[in-house]
Amino acid sequence: MNVVGATDGMSLEMQFSDDNGSNFDSNHTNNMAAGYAGGGGSALSNDATNDSVGADYARLGKDQSFDPEDSMGGTVIIQNPSSTSFITTYQAWSSHITFNAANVYAYSIQIGGYWDSLAAVNYIRFRMSSGNLATGTFQLWGYK
Repeated sequence: MNVVGATDGMSLEMQFSDDNGSNFDSNHTNNMAAGYAGGGGSALSNDATNDSVGADYARLGKDQSFDPEDSMGGTVIIQNPSSTSFITTYQAWSSHITFNAANVYAYSIQIGGYWDSLAAVNYIRFRMSSGNLATGTFQLWGYK
């Protein structure tokens, strides 16, 4: 909730580790679908430029504004990250504001993907594609 990067135009990313955060393997493959509306029009498309194939991250947004009032929010569902029998899959939904030249856009992003490893995920990191997170609240919910 209320995620804002310290640098304009960056994207929120999620990473998994199986060694308590020492390494983040290049095992993410995901697809991004993006819908937007704003001063320059609107569109809904598959956003192949922000897909991840064999990357060490899953991108959860794109071209986010760094203005404090232009925050991002969303939900990530990770299926059975502690399993060593199944590959970890995930879905994400987010919305945020982006500033592009003279136009402000409201974005809705949907991600579907997997972390191609049979190792148990024991560390999850959220970061910006460049720069730092200026603010944000991350809540973790689970079940046994």
